[in-house]
Amino acid sequence: MSARSWLYVPGDRPHRVDQAAASGAGAVVLDLEDAVPLAGEDAALAAVLDWCAGDSRPVPGPRHPRPGLPPGPADSGG
Repeated sequence: MSARSWLYVPGDRPHRVDQAAASGAGAVVLDLEDAVPLAGEDAALAAVLDWCAGDSRPVPGPRHPRPGLPPGPADSGG
């Protein structure tokens, strides 16, 4: 990818993701680790997935494993 500017946005701040997407930056990077506190990484992942699906509202709570996959350490177990 050749982008003139790269804008990094913490994944746990969905309102900033909307702002970044409208900013005109050449690329928007949704950061799920470095800019997000460890305790908020699951919520950040859920918010980013929700935003990418077209709904910019954050998804609160723990993530759930996909059907057929065993729960990971951060999953609620079902």
